Amino acid sequence: MNLLILHLSDIHIRTKDDDILKRGNAIGRAVFKDLSMADGVVVLVTGDIAYSGKRTEYELAKKLFDDVVKCIKSEKDVPVHVLMCPGNHDCDFEAGTPDVRDILVETIRKTRPDEIKDTIISECTSIQNEFSAFRNSFNLTPPCYEHPLWQTHKIIIKDRTVLFHLLNVAWMSKMKEDPSAIVFPIKRFEEVVEMKSDATIVSFHHPMNWFSQASYRPFKQFTKKAAHLILTGHEHTQSAAFIDDTDSGESVAVDGGVLQEEGVKTSRFNVVILDLDKQEYSVEFHEWDGNLYAPIELESAWSSFRRLPEKRQSEFSIAHEFSKQLSDAGARFTHHGKTEDLLLDDVFVYPEMRPLDEDERGRLIIDAAVLRSPDKLERGVLVHGREQYGKTSLLKQLFLSYHERGFVPVFISGGDLNKSTDRELKKIVEKAVSIAYTTQAILPFWQAGVKRRVLLIDDLDDTELSGEYFSAALKYLNTVFGLMIISCSEMFEFREYVSPNSFDVLNKFDNYTLMEFGYKRRLDLINRWTRLGGNMYSPERTIALIDHVEKLLTSVIGEGVVPSTPFFMLTLLQTVEAGSRTNLQQSALGDYYRYLIIHSLEIQSVSREEHGEILNYCAHLAWHISHPKKHRISAATFEQFHDSFNEQQILSLNFHKREHLLLDAKLIEKLDGEYDFAYPYLYYFFLGKYLADHLDSEEVQALIRKCCLNLHSNDYSNIILFLAHHSRDKRVYESILSVLQNHFTKHVPINLDNDVGVVNQLVESTPDLIYVHSDPLENRVETRKLQDESEVERQGVIGRASTLPPELIELISLLKTVDILGQFLRNHYGDLAGQTKEHLLKELIDGSLRGLREVLELLVANSEGLIKSIEGVLEKRGIENDQKRRNARAKGEMFELLGMITLGFIRRCGVSVASPHLARLIGGVVEKNPTTAYRLVLSTIDLERQGGLNDLSRLHILNQDIKDNAFAQWILRQQVLIHMHMYSTTLAQKQRICAELDIKIHDQQRIDFMLKDSKRI
Repeated sequence: MNLLILHLSDIHIRTKDDDILKRGNAIGRAVFKDLSMADGVVVLVTGDIAYSGKRTEYELAKKLFDDVVKCIKSEKDVPVHVLMCPGNHDCDFEAGTPDVRDILVETIRKTRPDEIKDTIISECTSIQNEFSAFRNSFNLTPPCYEHPLWQTHKIIIKDRTVLFHLLNVAWMSKMKEDPSAIVFPIKRFEEVVEMKSDATIVSFHHPMNWFSQASYRPFKQFTKKAAHLILTGHEHTQSAAFIDDTDSGESVAVDGGVLQEEGVKTSRFNVVILDLDKQEYSVEFHEWDGNLYAPIELESAWSSFRRLPEKRQSEFSIAHEFSKQLSDAGARFTHHGKTEDLLLDDVFVYPEMRPLDEDERGRLIIDAAVLRSPDKLERGVLVHGREQYGKTSLLKQLFLSYHERGFVPVFISGGDLNKSTDRELKKIVEKAVSIAYTTQAILPFWQAGVKRRVLLIDDLDDTELSGEYFSAALKYLNTVFGLMIISCSEMFEFREYVSPNSFDVLNKFDNYTLMEFGYKRRLDLINRWTRLGGNMYSPERTIALIDHVEKLLTSVIGEGVVPSTPFFMLTLLQTVEAGSRTNLQQSALGDYYRYLIIHSLEIQSVSREEHGEILNYCAHLAWHISHPKKHRISAATFEQFHDSFNEQQILSLNFHKREHLLLDAKLIEKLDGEYDFAYPYLYYFFLGKYLADHLDSEEVQALIRKCCLNLHSNDYSNIILFLAHHSRDKRVYESILSVLQNHFTKHVPINLDNDVGVVNQLVESTPDLIYVHSDPLENRVETRKLQDESEVERQGVIGRASTLPPELIELISLLKTVDILGQFLRNHYGDLAGQTKEHLLKELIDGSLRGLREVLELLVANSEGLIKSIEGVLEKRGIENDQKRRNARAKGEMFELLGMITLGFIRRCGVSVASPHLARLIGGVVEKNPTTAYRLVLSTIDLERQGGLNDLSRLHILNQDIKDNAFAQWILRQQVLIHMHMYSTTLAQKQRICAELDIKIHDQQRIDFMLKDSKRI
C-alpha cells in the first residue's frame, strides 16, 4: 500500500492576478507518473497559503486547490485529502484587538509553556479564524483530534494507518517575526502522540530554530521521537535530511520550497511517496521550468526509496518523584526568562573527557555526549572525576537520553551496592527499577531483554564491597545489563593498583576522566544561560552580553578564585542575572554557597535584617540533625527543635511560618513527612557555620577531631572544608595541619630531579605531544543546564572506609587535606601572619610531594608486572604485533601513566593555592626550595590563569634546566596543553610556546571531539 504526499508550502496568495492561480492543473499533472502505484493522496500544505490571512485570499486559494484535486482525480479515482497547518502569513494582524494580543504574546514568552491557559490560546489564535474556516472546508474526513494548536488526521489506506499531526506554531506570530521566540505547550498533547500508526507525519510551518529556549528542546524531542517524517516550510529552501539523533532516534526532515514569492520566478514543491508495506519512502523535488513542473536533484538521489526511520517508544514511564530528582539542578538557580526555578535540562552542557586507557592515555579530548551512543561503547564505561565536576548530572542526562530512545535505564548509587550474592543484588536492582518507574515495572524490566537494559552507577567508590565481593557484584550486574556506565572519584584508579584481582570486570571497560570546563564549555554554558531569555534582547545586545559574561567568568577562573566547574559558573551567572551588588569575582569558595542561600531568601522577600537570624537558625538545625546523625527528622522532632531554639535565643518565631519559609526558599525539603536540607551543600555550609560559632564547645572540638581523623570520608572532609571557610581560628588550621604532617612521614618530599631516573629509563626521549588548534568562538550553540554535582549521600558514608585498603585511605585523606588547607590559605590570606602562611604553604607542598613519592615508588616497584599487563592489552587489541616494539610501547604507556599521576598531584597542589593574593608568598617559598617538583608546582600556578603565556621567561628557564629530564619535561608540556584548553590564547602565543617545548601543532577546524574508530570512543 502506497500513499502519495504532495507537499506544498509558502503560496502567499494575494490577488486574482497571482501566477500560481493558473498552475493548479500543472501541479496536479506533476504527480501523474507516480499516481498509478498510489492507493491514496494527501495534499499537505505547511503554511502561508494566504498573504495576510484575509477571506478574499482564501477564496482565491479555494479555486487553486480545487483545480489540483480535480486534476489528480481525473487521472485516477483515489481518495485525495487536503490537510494544512497555518503559517505567519495566515494570520490577519488587523483582526480583533491587536494591542491586547501583543501584550498577551509578550506575556506568553515569559510563561512556562505548560501553564498557558486555553483562554489565552483562543485569543491569540483568533486572528487565524479565516484560515480555520478555509481548512475546514476541505476535510474529507473529520480530524480524530482537534485543538486550536493541533489537529490530528488518521488516513487509512486499506489495512494501514498513517497519522498526520498538523501543528499551529504560528499561533503567536507577529507582523515582524522574532527569531527564537515561539512558545509551544507540547506536554499537553502527550496523549495524542501515543496514538499508534504504521507511519506518522508531523507538519508545522516554522523550523525549530524559530523556537524559544523553553520550547526548543521539548519540541525537538517530541517531533523527532514521534515522527517518521517532519515536514516544514517558512524558510523557502527545499531540502531533505535523514537525522539520527542520539536522544530522540531517527527521523527524516523535509523542508518545503516556496510555491510563490513576490518578485521571484522560482516555484517549487515536493512529492513524498510512502510504501507502507516495505516501510520505505522517497522524496522528489519539483521546480517550475516555465512550462511545467519537472523533477530536479538537489544533493543526493532522494527519489530512490529508502527505509523509513525506526521508532521505538519506551513503555516504561518514569515515576513522578524520580523525574523530579532527574531534573533537579542541585541548587536554586533562577532566570528572568522562566517563571520557575531552572531545571538541570535548562543549562546542561556535556563536559569533556580524557581517555585513561593505556593506548589512548591523554591523547584525545572527547565530548561526553558520545556516551549516549551505545554502539560506540563496546565494553562499558568508567567515568572518573572530582567532586562538582558533574558526574551525577551527566548520569541523569544519560538516563533521560537512553529512556527516550526505548532503552530501560536503571540508576543506582554506589552506596546501595552493599550485597554481593545474586539474590541480594537482584533485590537491589528491582528496588532501583521500582523507584525509577513503579513496582509494576519490575516484571516488564526482566522481560525487556539484556540489550535494552542500561545500568548507571553513581559514585562507585561509596560501595561497602571490596575484594572478591566487589568483583562478584560487578560480574552479576554485567550479565544483567547490556551496558554499564559508572562514575567514580579520581582516586578510584588507585584501588586497582592495591587490589588488582577485584577489578577483572572493570578492566574491560573504557576509562575516562572528566575535565574542568575549558573556554569552549564555558562559552556553551554562557550561551545557554543568555538565551534562556528568548528574544528579550536584540542579537547585537545578546552578543555583547555574552562577551561581557565570558570576560567575567574568564577573569574569575583565571585568578584561581574558584574551579572552572558548572556550579561556580552558574552561581556567577546568577549574580549577573540578578543584577546583584554582591561581588563574587574575588570571593572565596564558600561565599558562592552563601550567595545562593541569600538569593533564595530574597526571592521569598525576606528582609536583610532577618538574614542573620535565619542563617543562625539553619546552623543550629544542621547541628541538631548531625548530632547524632539522624539523616532526616520527623515533624515532631523539627517542632521540638524549633521550640528549643526559641527558648535558647529568647525569640517567638512561629513554627509553621518558619517551616513554610524554609520549604519555599528550598533550603529544606519534606519527603514522606520527614525533613532534611534540600541539598548536601546546605547541610555542610550550615554545620560548618555552627562549628565556627561554637569552637569553645567540647562537643564541637570532639567532632572536629573526629572529622580530621577521617578526612578520607567526603562527609567529614566537607564539614572541615566549610569550617575552614567560616573560621580562621588557629585551632582550625592547626588541626588540619596536624593531619597533613602525619601522612607518609616515612618519606621525604620527591624532588623530580635525581629520584626519577628509573622512570626516565622507560623511554629514550620525551614522547611526542600534539596540540590541536580550534576556534575559540566556534561553539556558540545551544545546550542545556548543568548543575552543581550532588555530593555523596550523607547516610551511610561513615564507616565505609574500613572496606578501603589503608594505603588508599591515607592517600585520599592527604589529597582532601591539601584541598582544605589550600582553601583555608586562599580564604584567609589577609588575616594570617606572613610566617604562618609560609609555614602552612611549605607543609602543604611537602605533604603532596611525600604522597607522590609513595605512589610512584609503589608503581615503580611493580613496574615489571604492570608493563606485562599493558603488553597483554596491546596484544589483545592488535596493537604492535612485533614483541619488541610492543614492549617499547608498553614502557611508553607506563611512562605516561606515571606522568599522568604525577601531573595530577602537582596540579592539585598548585591549583589548591592558585590565587593572586598568594603569588608573592609562593614565589618566595619556591625560591627557598628550588627543586624541579617545587618549580613545577609554581608553573602550574602561573598557567592557572588567563594570560599565563604572556611572559614565558620563567617557563623558558625551567624548560632549559630540565632538558635532560624527559619525565619533568612531559609534565611541563601537559601543563601548557591544559592551559590552552582552559583559556583562549592567540595563535602567536600557541606557536611560540609549542616551539619552546617542542610540541607539534596540528591545525584544523574541529578536532576537539573525535572518535578513535567507529566502534569505540
